[in-house]
Amino acid sequence: MTVALLLSMLIILVILLFCFDRVNLFLLSFMPLFLILAFELFMNELLKAGKNALLPTFLTEIKNPFFVLIITVAVAPYIVFLVKERIIYRNKLLNNKKIKKAERLDDGIISYIMTYIVPLVSLNDDATIVNYTVNTALFLVIMILYIKLELFYINPILEIKSNIYKCDMDGNTKYIMTSLKFAQFKSKIENDNVNLQKVSNTLYKMV
Repeated sequence: MTVALLLSMLIILVILLFCFDRVNLFLLSFMPLFLILAFELFMNELLKAGKNALLPTFLTEIKNPFFVLIITVAVAPYIVFLVKERIIYRNKLLNNKKIKKAERLDDGIISYIMTYIVPLVSLNDDATIVNYTVNTALFLVIMILYIKLELFYINPILEIKSNIYKCDMDGNTKYIMTSLKFAQFKSKIENDNVNLQKVSNTLYKMV
């Protein structure tokens, strides 16, 4: 598999993810899994080839369809999110919104990682068809529930990138992404209305 084919796959996936925003947010939440799988796959091959075979191993792995697929699925959702954050979400601006009852998130992120992401790390290129089937079924079930319940705030990448707080807006529970620490955010919403970018029906970014 060539670099050109990898780029083609990435472009196709990016286009699809632009059309299905909620699926993109879900795949973004699994970015750590895909990166770990890719690293594990690469290191296994490197150990077989020898520590001085770094470049040859990499050149071999980019011809491996499984490795290319993992890298593509890991990178594409993040690229799509960054582009939407800078272009599309800016056009979904809500001005002078009153936010109340700010709360820190609980350990949902940790539970999400331990319950769903860690078990799937066992999937690799030596897995049997049964392993692939079981993990794919589990992945699809998680995706359906994640989207149906609008759990977009449970996202390790977004949590690393910013702080996410549970709030009340217009009588409904919403989740706000911001660079502010909790004390700063709480003081901000107590004294001022804020401007928000809509990411999903429940997730917003403060600007």
